[in-house]
Amino acid sequence: MYFGQQLELNLRTILSTADRHGWGEEIQLTEEQRQRFKKTENFIDKATCGAIIQALRKVGVISANEVLNFFDRACAHRNKLAHSFLSGQDFGQMTKEEESKLSKSLQVMEGDLYKAMRFSRAFRTLVEREAAKDPKKIRESLGEFLT
Repeated sequence: MYFGQQLELNLRTILSTADRHGWGEEIQLTEEQRQRFKKTENFIDKATCGAIIQALRKVGVISANEVLNFFDRACAHRNKLAHSFLSGQDFGQMTKEEESKLSKSLQVMEGDLYKAMRFSRAFRTLVEREAAKDPKKIRESLGEFLT
């Protein structure tokens, strides 16, 4: 869960930094989001991981679709682990084969979450570092990831 939490924090920070510096398109909240969160800052602080990724897509700060798809998959793993994966298991009646399959599933999810967390952390670090510099340099440094 640590990797999932860190992924979410990194994505929030990337979105928040982009919003503060006017990078990409403005965050457009839906009517439901406006009613629920009132302000963009509240949305960034409290929205789900999936909603944050959707906002990053729309804002265009990360334009590489394969990266966003990878974040989506990691977020789905995070949600599954947090809400249903372990509670849906009957550990007392589990065969060795089922236990092995469960272990492999956990390893895949852990690997995806770890990679997504590491990539988002590297991108976050770069974004934060560049935020203190001339806005023109952010485009040079991040190249294909920015629109």
